Amino acid sequence: MQKKIIFFMIVTPRDAIIADYSIKSYMKLYKKYYKQLPFTLYIYANTFTQDLKDIYFAKWKKLPFVELYDNIEKKDKLTDIGGYIISPEGYKRFVQGKFELPDAIWTEAFANFETPYWATVDADFEILNPKFIIRMIDKLDKNENLVAMSSDYSDTADFVDVYGEKLLYRRFHTWFCIYKKKAQVCKVSHFNFAEYDDKGNMCFYDSSGYFQRHLREDFGFDMEVVDPINQKCFIHYGAFAKNRLINKSNVKKFRRLAIVSKVGMKFTSLFVFKCLSNYINNKIRMYATKEFNKYFADSVEDRKYVDTYIVNNSDSKYDKYRDEMNSKA
Repeated sequence: MQKKIIFFMIVTPRDAIIADYSIKSYMKLYKKYYKQLPFTLYIYANTFTQDLKDIYFAKWKKLPFVELYDNIEKKDKLTDIGGYIISPEGYKRFVQGKFELPDAIWTEAFANFETPYWATVDADFEILNPKFIIRMIDKLDKNENLVAMSSDYSDTADFVDVYGEKLLYRRFHTWFCIYKKKAQVCKVSHFNFAEYDDKGNMCFYDSSGYFQRHLREDFGFDMEVVDPINQKCFIHYGAFAKNRLINKSNVKKFRRLAIVSKVGMKFTSLFVFKCLSNYINNKIRMYATKEFNKYFADSVEDRKYVDTYIVNNSDSKYDKYRDEMNSKA
């Protein structure tokens, strides 16, 4: 069967432990919607150790929708930690670990895919209910000018790091972002980028942000974020390529508390009336959040970037989206 979409997932040694759950979550999409949406989950194993290969490769390859690539032959060519590579736009990207940079991998893979759709999906992004993907594809199919959709969005914001103040430019986030093939007309890379605007402000574009801007401004394409009602259909654990504290002894507890903190627990009307279900779930989520922070606040902090983000108020049309999402949290 000809595939309609490739979900492209980069997995590093540090996030393999949560990726195992994320990869298996695509079975929900496979079982329910594969005939409607034939797909491949392409796993790009980024400098895996032999021990990790022994643990994960065999079981991942058994999944009927998985294609796995091991980049071990590139390992000796990688830039050492502390060095840097130059993006196609001439911007230095410093190397934080002995692995290929995602921006470089995405740039090459994006330019060469042949399916109608292609998506960047993070190794720490887990599908809880696959219906949001079908809704995204349906909307993309029906709107000729809509070239991409993402699970999440951030507007342009003040950005403060050790070098001073910047503007962090708007981005449709890459942890689950679907592109149409026609987006390949844009030859800008997926690397992060920085430049001064007309007012002398330093503007910083996170990975794929500069590419997305050119898609919109140079080619007139539209991009959108999923409706807030879909937020409980997935969970993004966040920055697991920097993970140091979550391991096989605590990952199950971490994952379960994170999911319950976000979506609560399922009740049926046979046992609990809807209004009572909502009340109970709010209490459950409050308790789960408290427990999560008790056990795993340090692990979340540990995975954060050195940079600090300070978000402005704005009149963006996506303010309503954020407000609605927060009200459902």
